[in-house]
Amino acid sequence: MTSYITKRLLQGILVLFLVSLLTFFVMYFMPGDPARNMVGQTRVTEVQLEAIRDKWGLNDPWYQRYWEWISNVVTGDFGTSMSRPGMAISEMIADAALMTLRLNALSFVISLSIAVPVGILAAVKRYSIFDYVSMLGSTLGVAIPNYWIGLMGIVIFSVNLGWLPPYGSDSWKGYILPVIVLSIEEMAALARLTRGATIEVLSQDYVTTARAKGLSQRIV
Repeated sequence: MTSYITKRLLQGILVLFLVSLLTFFVMYFMPGDPARNMVGQTRVTEVQLEAIRDKWGLNDPWYQRYWEWISNVVTGDFGTSMSRPGMAISEMIADAALMTLRLNALSFVISLSIAVPVGILAAVKRYSIFDYVSMLGSTLGVAIPNYWIGLMGIVIFSVNLGWLPPYGSDSWKGYILPVIVLSIEEMAALARLTRGATIEVLSQDYVTTARAKGLSQRIV
């Protein structure tokens, strides 16, 4: 058991190392000059650009840059953003994580409150029109990518109709589109799962016995 756990831990460390190396090289070989991207349209001299490169270590060899980066990451220091000078990357991650938690919590509550009743009703009314329509909708909800639904939502409700903002969370309207997009796939999967579990329960012997004794479908 100990050898198995040790082996899995070593494999996990190796995977994390390879992922970190891949992430670093993807950013390292991206086209463009990070120093010029940082100053944007501001007019600067080559000397000033060179000073920026020295400050951020952009002139250092790749292995030195990787070692400094991974050493800081391991200790929890993600550095300072180049796109938002002076702002710690950990603060940016925290802000994004908070918004992610809000959106996922809202979408989960909505999905649960809609998908479970729909799944149960589809199982009780098996082979009915409601069952076929709900399962067709859930199949489409699982099959259609979230990004496409989100894009269509922005085009229709933000660009064409102007009902909802395409981005931002300054008001409650900014939450509507992302929450709906996140809820669709969750509702689809949960409705199918609930329907399957309910059908399995309804096929149990004790349910058949209850029906044979004259209990109504509602009580069962």
